[in-house]
Amino acid sequence: MEILLAVLGLVFVGVLTLGTGLAVAAEFSLTSLERSTVDAHVHAVGDRRARAVQRAHRSLSFQLSGAQVAITLTTLVTGYVAEPLIGELIRPVLLAVGVPVSAAGAVSLALAILLATTLSMVFGE
Repeated sequence: MEILLAVLGLVFVGVLTLGTGLAVAAEFSLTSLERSTVDAHVHAVGDRRARAVQRAHRSLSFQLSGAQVAITLTTLVTGYVAEPLIGELIRPVLLAVGVPVSAAGAVSLALAILLATTLSMVFGE
């Protein structure tokens, strides 16, 4: 049962990281567009998707605020879930290689934070 929970936790961390990446991609895509390009595309094509992008671009500060909130929330929840999960997975390995019990907790915590942050930055950001 513990293995199943650990796997589900890791999957959840992956989904959260994917959500962070999606919010970052939305933010970058909206900030890289020029209003004149969006308006010209709507005028030339005029389909539903082009108009949706135009509406989103007209409320750019609201869209960017929403993306920042999504990035912040998914990153915070990732840290909250990933740190104890990864720490518990690392601790037995540290004990097996001879790290003293008194130091294994601190070392696994540091490694878990480092690993979770690295994964979030590389794949989420």
